[in-house]
Amino acid sequence: MPSRMLENPLVLPILGLLAERSMHPYLIEMTLRERSPSNGWPVNRGSLNSVVSALNTAGWVEKAPAEKGTPASTRTVYALTSSGFEELGRRVVLQIRDTTPEFSRFLGAAGYLGAVERAAALDALDARLRSLEESIAALTQSYDAALADGLPRLTMIETEGALQARAAERDWVESVLLDIRSGELEWTTKVEIRQ
Repeated sequence: MPSRMLENPLVLPILGLLAERSMHPYLIEMTLRERSPSNGWPVNRGSLNSVVSALNTAGWVEKAPAEKGTPASTRTVYALTSSGFEELGRRVVLQIRDTTPEFSRFLGAAGYLGAVERAAALDALDARLRSLEESIAALTQSYDAALADGLPRLTMIETEGALQARAAERDWVESVLLDIRSGELEWTTKVEIRQ
């Protein structure tokens, strides 16, 4: 198993879920999808199984003993090892401290907003604004329901952060739309095609 598999972004949430309880990969996949609509983990069964296998090879997870009376054909359940728990803590601290900018396809495209006509830019930004507002509403509902069900705020801190980030983006998109419509953001479309 290539060591680069241990750099997969799924490593941290898999270790985190296994810190809660032992699980088989399919349950890990379903739990990630259910709990993390805010971050869009790149989850597919093939990559998840490869990551779990790499974690097993690294000694961070191990196959949990089968329960008595369980058929041998049931799914393999994995448990976090003590070295896996240490790795989880190391990664949490490392990733919280890391301020390396992450590429944003949206901001990459926004840098070339002047390459399209004003009406097309307004249309695209309006669509993004609506999408952000819908996303914020859905996340807020999910967040509030989880807290109402008694989930501690600390377990929902990721969703809280995602809500704050989306709200900030929504506010910025809204201000850009206002500036375009008011003329404060001067619109010039100059695209040079080099031959």
